[in-house]
Formats: sequence, C-alpha cells, structure tokens
Amino acid sequence: MEKLKFSERCIFERYEGKVLLLNRETSHKILISENCFNIIVNSIDMGYSINQIINNMADEDDSKFIEKLLSVLIHRKFLVNEELTCIKLQTITFLLTNRCNLKCKHCCASAVDNHSEDILDKATVMKIINKLVACNVETIIFSGGEPLIRNDFMDILEETRRKFKGKIGLMTNGVLINKQNITQLVTNIDEFNISIDGCDEDSCSTIRGKGVFNKVMETISLLKKYTDKIYLSMVMTPQNRKLKSQFLEMNKQLGTLPILRDFVVGERAIENYDHWGSKEEIDIAAYQMENNIDDISFLSCGGIFHELAIRHDGMMVPCPLMSDDEFILADIQNVKNLQSFLQYDNLKLLSGFINFMRYFPENFDYCKTCPVNQHCWYCPHDIYNAYKYGRNMSIKCELKKNILKKIVWKEE
Repeated sequence: MEKLKFSERCIFERYEGKVLLLNRETSHKILISENCFNIIVNSIDMGYSINQIINNMADEDDSKFIEKLLSVLIHRKFLVNEELTCIKLQTITFLLTNRCNLKCKHCCASAVDNHSEDILDKATVMKIINKLVACNVETIIFSGGEPLIRNDFMDILEETRRKFKGKIGLMTNGVLINKQNITQLVTNIDEFNISIDGCDEDSCSTIRGKGVFNKVMETISLLKKYTDKIYLSMVMTPQNRKLKSQFLEMNKQLGTLPILRDFVVGERAIENYDHWGSKEEIDIAAYQMENNIDDISFLSCGGIFHELAIRHDGMMVPCPLMSDDEFILADIQNVKNLQSFLQYDNLKLLSGFINFMRYFPENFDYCKTCPVNQHCWYCPHDIYNAYKYGRNMSIKCELKKNILKKIVWKEE
C-alpha cells in the first residue's frame, strides 16, 4: 500500500494539543498529539507515499515512531488506499406492518390497531425479498408493528427461508407465538428478540398491558425446547430503571440474553407524558439512563453503511429509528438493482442521506465543537429525538461533559 487517505468512516476529536482518532467502521480509537496528526494530514494532502512520510522525519527516532503509527493506522483501517465505492449491507430490518396487537405506552412507532390494512401485500413483499437476496444481505430481521399479526406471515417467512441462506431474525412482542405455529417459527428463524419491558407482571403490565408478562413466559418456555437464541429486551424508562438488576437476573434464570434499550421520548411516549413525569424529569432521567458514565464507547452507528430498514410502505430509511419521511432514501419498489443503488457517490447525494448525517454530533450545531461529542451520544437518533421534541440538551452537558473530558482526555 503506497498512497493513503483517511477512511470515510473516520472522525476526529481535538482538545488541547491532542487528537482522538475514531473509526466507526472498526470501533477502534487512537489518541495522538495534534502535531503528529498534522504531519500525517499534511503528508497525505501532498500525496506522499508511506516511505516518503517516514523519510521526511527529523531523525531516526521520529522515523521509527511514525512508521509504527502508520502501521497501526493502516491495520486498524484508519488509513486506506481506496475510496469507498459501494455500501456492503450486513443487515436489513423489514418492518412488514405498522399494525400491532398491543398498545405499549412507550412505543416509538405508535403502531396502530390490528384492524387496518397492510400496504404491502405478500407478492410485493416477496419481490422486495428477492432484491435483498440478490444484494447478498447477511441478515434479514422481520419487525413491525407486530409481524405475526399478518395472516400471511408464515408464508412470507417460509418462502424467504427457501430463497435466503443468511440469518433471519424476528422482533416480536411474543404474544402470538403458540403451540400451533412454534414449529414453523423455529424451523425458519435463527434468533428471536422479544420485547418485555419488565421483570414481573406489575412492571410489564404498566407499559405493555395486563397478562402480557405471563404470556411471554409461556412463549419462552415453548421456544427453549428448540433454541437458545432468545433475546429479551427492556426499554429503560424513568419508572423501571431501578429494575435493571432484577431484569438481568431474570434473563440469567431463564437462559435468555438481555438487551437494555434507551428510552425514546417520542410518538406514543409523548402522548403518555403524564405517565413518565414532567418534561424536565424525563430529560434528566433519559440522559442519565443512556449509558453508564464509565462506558466511554463512542458513536459508531452503522446506519446506511451497514444496515438499512424498509418501512411498512416500502420506503428505505437508515434504520428503524431514523424512519421519518425526511430520512427516506428511496421506495425500494422503484429500485431495480439494489447493489447499483448502494453506490456511495450516488447515495451521499440523496436528501435522506444528507439529513441523516446532519444528526451526527460532528455535524450538529449544538454539539459539533464539543471535545467529547462522540462519547456523549450513542446514536444519531438520540440527537434527532432531542432536537425534534425540544429536549433540554444543556442538562446532558451538565451531567456528562466534565466527567467525560476527564476520562476521554485523561485530565487530572
């Protein structure tokens, strides 16, 4: 490898003579001096090769140091020798319906009741599946709404399994899984993700309705006879966050895998404001719950670059959360060849792509000059949600900024 450039997936934080290099592709990060960073950037801008950069150092010690640093940057894909040409999709989440048999108080999709009609019929769904298969997607996740509410879901599932050799996942509330359909499900699905949002009847029923917890426990007992790939998820709300340890222990006892999700203040959660508390209380609780302050991972979102979502109306969006109309990339029904559509030079010109990137911390006006912006947010949807619903971002800064600066930049 001779001529180099920084990967499109790399971002940089600067603070008091230091630069933190972050790679969203590999989740690696490297802290170097700003002087060293500028040498590399200027050398790349001049079109220097690796050997030229090394040989231009002032002395032998500097040459050895920069040679070692360049080797690490290349190995960890900070520096590459080719442009990003085509997106390689790993995961597609297909929201087969916006209908649901439950009406959870925190639903960020505001799924509608089960008496409405689905926009995409089975024939259209399968045409879309064929495009995904042709694009060599690694994983297809069926979601909704509640996908099992579709009368043709089993037909869609079985036909997908015949055509698709990759992983198939199901996101479900678990209520509609029963003895009659369990064999079809476990035969065709590789992993199950069940939302439960509690650790007993009381905590679950507050959000998801009476009787749901016991029904999900029955579903887990059924599934455990066939598979261990069962995930249980709980959205951490202002009310149930104290139950985190009990939720983790419950999963341990059940032999299931726990997932803790951030509380999203939007859609039906807004409709149920009285349930969550005052707006300021919600802001404080949501920001406190995002992650432990000791977790200094950074925003390494794979939206568009590794995953896409297909809405119940066929519109492609970056992910299931970033699914508002302003993030629409295209109607997949109008995309003849998905692989061609995913050419990066074309994709980055789409308004949906531009709007999506606007909510990354390095581009968002409130946050872009902050030296810890990549560690403060964990998902661009958090920023979008805060902006859309007028959440008080200064609360987040007060809670996290100074502590993160000490951790990220090794301040005393």
